[in-house]
Amino acid sequence: MPLVALEIVLVDADKPVVVFCDVYPEIYGAQRSLLELYTEWHRQGRYRLHFIYPVAGELSEAIGALGIGMTHLAIGPLLGSYNKRLLGLHWWEYAPLAGELLAHSRALKGLLIELGADLLHCNTDRAGLMNFVGARWAGCPMVTHFRRDCSFGRLDGLIHRGTTEMIWVSNRVRAEFSRNNEIEKLKGRVIYNGRGLPDRDSHGTRDEVRDEFDLPRDAQLALVVASFDVRKDHETLVRAAAIACRQEPRLYFLLAGSDFTPDQSRWRKIEGMVSDTGLSGRVLFLGHRRDIGRLLRAVDVLVNPAKEEALGGALIEAIGYGVPCVATDTGGTAEIVPPGRCGFLVPRQDHEALAARTVELTRDESTCSAFRRNARAHFDENFTAARCAENTAAFFDEIIEKRCVG
Repeated sequence: MPLVALEIVLVDADKPVVVFCDVYPEIYGAQRSLLELYTEWHRQGRYRLHFIYPVAGELSEAIGALGIGMTHLAIGPLLGSYNKRLLGLHWWEYAPLAGELLAHSRALKGLLIELGADLLHCNTDRAGLMNFVGARWAGCPMVTHFRRDCSFGRLDGLIHRGTTEMIWVSNRVRAEFSRNNEIEKLKGRVIYNGRGLPDRDSHGTRDEVRDEFDLPRDAQLALVVASFDVRKDHETLVRAAAIACRQEPRLYFLLAGSDFTPDQSRWRKIEGMVSDTGLSGRVLFLGHRRDIGRLLRAVDVLVNPAKEEALGGALIEAIGYGVPCVATDTGGTAEIVPPGRCGFLVPRQDHEALAARTVELTRDESTCSAFRRNARAHFDENFTAARCAENTAAFFDEIIEKRCVG
C-alpha cells in the first residue's frame, strides 16, 4: 500500500516520537479533544509528533495547519466499511477484509519503523481495531482512547487485548466496560478530556446573540449542542421543550449541530416534531456553529438530552464558561456535572424531568449563581486543556520508559 505525503521532521531528536491517528475526517467531539491535546503538546514542544489519517478532511487540515507532519495512509473500502459498521458485513466479505487488514498492517508497520515511533496513540477504539496488528509487528506500544458509552460485544474484548494500554474518558465508562466484559483488572488510566477556552472572560455577547436571532432582550436561552444523531435523543428534547415553553413564556431553545446523514433525515424528523408541537418560534435550528463559546457566554442554561454520552464535550465547555447544565445521567456526565453543584441530572428519556429542571434554572437566580461559580471552579480543577495534556503526557512517558527499559 503506497504511503502518500510522508513528512518526517528531524528536529529535537532527543524527544520521543508520538504518532497519533483517527479514522474520522471531520471534527466531532472526540476529534476536538484530540486536536486540543496535540495543539497543547505542539505549543509546548513536548514530543516529535506525526499524524496518520485514512481520509483527508477537516481534521487533517486543522492538524496540518499546526505544522505537524502527516501521512495519508489510505485503507481499502471494506476496511473502511468494517470500521464504520463493525460486524455488519456479509460473510463473503470477510476474506477480502482480511486481505485489506493485512496490507494496512504491513504499511503501518513500515511507517512506524521509518518514523522511529516510540508510541502510537489511537484516538478511538475503532482506530485501535485497525492498527493494533501493525503496531505489534513494529514493536511499538499502542494506547487506545475509549470514548463511548455503549457495548460492541466481543469486539470490546479484542480491543482490550490488542492494545498495550487504554485511556478511559470517565470512571463510569471504565466501570461499565469492566462489568459488560467481565474483566476485573483493566488496562489503562482514566484521563478526562480537556478544553482550552481563551475567550471565556469576554463580555458583551448576551444582547448580541438575542439580537442575532431577533429574540427579546429578556429571553431565557437554553442551548443544546449536539449532532442530529439518534444517540443525542432530540425527540426527548422536543417533548421537554413543549412542556417547558408552556410553563415559561420567556424560554427559547437553541439547537446547534448538524445532521451528517446523506439525506438529512434526522434533522427533518426533529424539525417536523417541532412544527407539529407548535414550537417553531421557540425552538431555533442553528446548524453547525463555529462560535459555541460565544453562544455559551450568552445563554442561561445548557441542556443535554443524550441517551449515550461517554464524556460530553459540550458539557465540559459549558461548565468552563460557568453555564449551569441540565443533563441526562449517562456515561461520565455526573463527573462533569456533579448533581446539585454545577447543575441537575435527570434520567434518560424522561422529558418531564428535563423540562422541570430547565424551567427551575431559568427562575432560580440564587441557585444559578452558585452553579456558575462551582462550574468554573470544577472546570479549572479537572478539565483544562493544560491539565489533560499534562496527565496524558505523564502516562505516555511511563509507557515509553517501560519500553526503553524492556
